[in-house]
Amino acid sequence: MGDTSVFCSVELRLVSLLSFVIMKSRKYLFMPKSILQNPPTLSPALRALVASMSEDLASDSHRITVNILQMVPEYKAVNDQIAARELGEAVQANLALWYRALLERIPIDDEVFEQIRISSSRRVHQGISLSGLLHAFRAGSQDFWFLMLDAVRDLPELHRELLFNVSPYLLAHFDRVARDSASAYLTEMHQSSRWRSRLRAEIWNIARNRPDDDESFRRHAAALGLDVTPAYATLAMKTADLPSTPSQQESQLDRMIDGAARALGLKRLRLFRVFHADCLLVWAPVPGGVSLLDFDHQLASQAERMLENVPNITAIGIGLPGVGAPGWALSAEQAMKSLQMQGDSTNNAVYCYSDRVLDDAISQLANTARYFDAIVERLAQEANLLDTLKAYFYHHQQRKTTAAKLHVHPNTLDYRLGRIEEILGARLDDPAWQAKLYIALRRSN
Repeated sequence: MGDTSVFCSVELRLVSLLSFVIMKSRKYLFMPKSILQNPPTLSPALRALVASMSEDLASDSHRITVNILQMVPEYKAVNDQIAARELGEAVQANLALWYRALLERIPIDDEVFEQIRISSSRRVHQGISLSGLLHAFRAGSQDFWFLMLDAVRDLPELHRELLFNVSPYLLAHFDRVARDSASAYLTEMHQSSRWRSRLRAEIWNIARNRPDDDESFRRHAAALGLDVTPAYATLAMKTADLPSTPSQQESQLDRMIDGAARALGLKRLRLFRVFHADCLLVWAPVPGGVSLLDFDHQLASQAERMLENVPNITAIGIGLPGVGAPGWALSAEQAMKSLQMQGDSTNNAVYCYSDRVLDDAISQLANTARYFDAIVERLAQEANLLDTLKAYFYHHQQRKTTAAKLHVHPNTLDYRLGRIEEILGARLDDPAWQAKLYIALRRSN
């Protein structure tokens, strides 16, 4: 207990002194390059301590890497062994640079920082945000500083040297790496955004105009990191009040995609999107082991959450899942068609193509459509028959309820239903005729 309290006391004093050093060293922090060109000269005792620490480079790097993966949510969520390995390599390289600069007084040159910039730019393609990258950097820098503090906790004579001689150099290095990392990340993100936009446009072009070019479709999708093996369903999102400036519009669409990814419970990189005909089209993969029927219901529920939580989306149409370029194009067509079927007066709602699939299939065949329209036209020639049939189906073919809602005697209802059967040569208790009459009435609405 006594050792712990002594350590805590020493650490608190060191932190307080560090705060003082930071304030006193502002003039150095504004000139990081000059400090980085002149690594501090260590006393023999501190030099021996740093040399001893450098011998534990691998174990210390591993500890810091594990801590970053635990502390930074975005890194913790990345299920990518390559990303974890690269993080460990970056941590170890950074520690090696520290020790080399301190022990050999060799400045960290631009070539070394270029390697740091390259490493930072790769985080863009691993789905790590800039805030996540900088959070990881701060966590790693803090861990390294704590290694130094822990190394001198029983050596009071080295406290002042560490804080006043070494820490300005460390702070300048932290500042330089953070700025270079952020700059490299933003540059890569901008270039990647333009590159990804071109890829998305080409994939959409293949799906619409060359759906048989499966090799090109898969190759371009792989370049975006998309696995197009499973079926994908399209959500067509009707948008409103988007900025007129292209860059601002793109930023708003990015925020909408982020909201859609949250509602779908997917990472943004698993979604494909284009802006077409004033609609934001988003393709979402069907999860493995989920039936298409369950997925259709699930997607409708998730789309409703999007309408509640994502600005600028006023209505969403959902197509049926499809595989490959032809399936993507057909699903997008169905999603947009489900919006068009509703007209302009029905906003703030979700429309599933599965609810209108029969209507659309019939409308594609001219003679079939005319047949169903003829049913409606014939019933409309006699008063009350069409309204009676609509009420009969609306009330689930319950005769008493239907008669009450129509304010007619049950015998009157029976007469009208019998007349419908007589005119059409139908039987209302026949499921086949029930289906045909239901479709005919849907087309008449």
